[in-house]
Amino acid sequence: MSVRENLPSTFFAPDISLAYHGTIALLRPNNLKARRWLSEITVEGARFLASSLAIEPHHVPSVVHAATDAGFVVH
Repeated sequence: MSVRENLPSTFFAPDISLAYHGTIALLRPNNLKARRWLSEITVEGARFLASSLAIEPHHVPSVVHAATDAGFVVH
């Protein structure tokens, strides 16, 4: 068992933070590995705004599913 498994889940920030802003959803990577992963995925109409990937909200479920399959924590 790793040290991380013994600590409360609130101790660590998620790898990717998700925020809804009406007609846009922002996925903000909180580490370099997540940033690289977000820059490599293909989502129609997606663009980076500063450090966050901006996507249409209907794409969120598929991106979050792919991120969790890749081992990332999204919140």
